[in-house]
Amino acid sequence: MGAARNFLPQDREKAALYNLSTVLTLSLGVLCGLVGLYVVDFAVSLFLIDGGVLAKQVGRSVGLGDYARLASLASAAAIVGGALGSEFESDEAVRRAAYGKRERQRREQAERERQEADAAQFG
Repeated sequence: MGAARNFLPQDREKAALYNLSTVLTLSLGVLCGLVGLYVVDFAVSLFLIDGGVLAKQVGRSVGLGDYARLASLASAAAIVGGALGSEFESDEAVRRAAYGKRERQRREQAERERQEADAAQFG
């Protein structure tokens, strides 16, 4: 079992700020991506789907709300499809996408050091 570490209060504060900034950055990025996807789907549905054809399919006159619901459906389908597709990615591909080069190097170095420490401890 590893030795317990004593962190200084400023180290804990830095870690908390780093984690908070990471969560906020990722949340903002995901939100912008979702809004962007919706806007693109909405614009494409307006330009590609004739109002008369859509009205004939739904059995009533259509407005912007119908195009908005169609864009929501298309966006949701794209998100689910992307999530299912990402399940087939390798761990290494996910790490390459998620971390920058320097962060990957730091993680690899830490893993090598951990393996060396384990090898030295267990002989």
